[in-house]
Amino acid sequence: MAIELPGFVDGSRLAGADLSAKQYTFVKVDSDGDVVACGDGELAYGILQNAPEQGDVASVMVIGISPIKLGANQTNAGISISSDTNGEAVATADTEYCTGILLEAGSEDEYRSMLICPVGQYDAPA
Repeated sequence: MAIELPGFVDGSRLAGADLSAKQYTFVKVDSDGDVVACGDGELAYGILQNAPEQGDVASVMVIGISPIKLGANQTNAGISISSDTNGEAVATADTEYCTGILLEAGSEDEYRSMLICPVGQYDAPA
């Protein structure tokens, strides 16, 4: 069961697209400064906490512990996490941006807790 422990939540940006079906997925900031869905391996701004329509205020947890929707089965806690094409959490692959650490294992489409702590681009050990 996912828990939430906010560290910093930004509520100052607008949704640059309809995000009403994207609560608890990764989002990024677009070139206009608006919040939009994050894509595969992209640098995430944080995890969307509400479900705004385009032009509404987006509440984004930038640092803290948040629920996140899993985009694939994750059998281990403690792994680094990135965004998939839908903004959902998957294990970080080589050259993707790591956005934090999964705190609970779970199955695809479940919500699990994640520590948001962006650490930059991930390079797998040689």
